[in-house]
Amino acid sequence: MILAVMMAFAIMSCGQKVEDPKDSGNGKEDERGSGDVQDIITDSLDGGRVGKSLNDIRFGDDFNWLDNDYICALRSFLDEYADTVKNVVDKKLTRSQFVVWCTEAYLLGGMLIYFVFLDSPNDIYSAWVYSDVDEETETIIDYSVRGLKKEDEESGLTREDVLQGVSEDDRLKLW
Repeated sequence: MILAVMMAFAIMSCGQKVEDPKDSGNGKEDERGSGDVQDIITDSLDGGRVGKSLNDIRFGDDFNWLDNDYICALRSFLDEYADTVKNVVDKKLTRSQFVVWCTEAYLLGGMLIYFVFLDSPNDIYSAWVYSDVDEETETIIDYSVRGLKKEDEESGLTREDVLQGVSEDDRLKLW
């Protein structure tokens, strides 16, 4: 039970809304949109483009942050990497299933995904998965993993904790 609460908290803490500093804590969101820091920064870089921002195209209103094509692209990348790596430990780890810890829109485009491997649940990894957007058709045309690293922080989870969390929370799944 504690694990499910801990994992749910980690998932919910990603991409939280922020207040506009000029509103002095009155609870109002930024007038430019949702008030999400990522939206504010990205919108300011769009150069005054009329229409949907790139992140509006990428993540729309009904976007599922824990089950999407970005995570599928990461799984495919890890499988391809495992086919080329010589180190047996790395090969075994990248073939291992993983559970998504947290996701958020990435400033340089695409999604930042934090995840833990089932075979190494105490280690948190992050991946930047970029998406190429066709602005005319407002569709994503390709996904590519642009960065992958082991984070300094530890999750404090065991394999059993991860499996219990997946069984108790319908939003979580093993990839």
